[in-house]
Amino acid sequence: TTGVKILIFGRGTQVHVEASE
Repeated sequence: TTGVKILIFGRGTQVHVEASE
């Protein structure tokens, strides 16, 4: 499956995508 984690920092927004089975 595909999991999407959105992390919000003071400097901006970082999008981290984790792809697994």
